[in-house]
Amino acid sequence: MNVVDTPVVNNEGDMLGHVADVMLDPDEGRVAYAVLAHGGVLGLGEQHSIVPWRSLRLDAARDCFVLDATRETLALAFPTEARMDM
Repeated sequence: MNVVDTPVVNNEGDMLGHVADVMLDPDEGRVAYAVLAHGGVLGLGEQHSIVPWRSLRLDAARDCFVLDATRETLALAFPTEARMDM
């Protein structure tokens, strides 16, 4: 399974975004965080939230990750940084 570009939904099945990247913990040799891309239109104006890897649950049947958050609480619960489009 390719993790990057995998959809992320909440418990109700609402689309929250997709995994844009992962951040590794070199000391532990494991994935520490997922960078969740959300918002915007066609990639413009997207924001990125840093989500602890342990907060995501793989739903293999739907080929997505599940995050216990709503669109409204996403930016409040996880640090967000606006993407700089060039």
